[in-house]
Amino acid sequence: MRCCHHGAITIVTVVDAHVSLQDTATPEGFAPIDRPSEQVSRRETWAKVLAALGRFPEPARTILKKRMIEGSSFDAIAKLLKKPLDTVKTIYYRGAETLRKRMELPAS
Repeated sequence: MRCCHHGAITIVTVVDAHVSLQDTATPEGFAPIDRPSEQVSRRETWAKVLAALGRFPEPARTILKKRMIEGSSFDAIAKLLKKPLDTVKTIYYRGAETLRKRMELPAS
């Protein structure tokens, strides 16, 4: 699962619990598996992101989750929420900036 698919936000990509060796392969060969401390750090970051997203009011929370976590298109989100496309984009970009500030991440 990936998290925060937006240029203004850089957050650790969450890796599913089941990873095959082929999933970790690089063009040069197999990459080393993350150390347990890195896995814990990833889980902690993931928990912080979800907690921060949970503090957003609707519809911002749904828009951010659908776009950042599920990778839904703006079009699909607008249709789901029955809102104009430009409104969904505005809510998303404002929410992403707010999330970046809440997570204390540098601007990109």
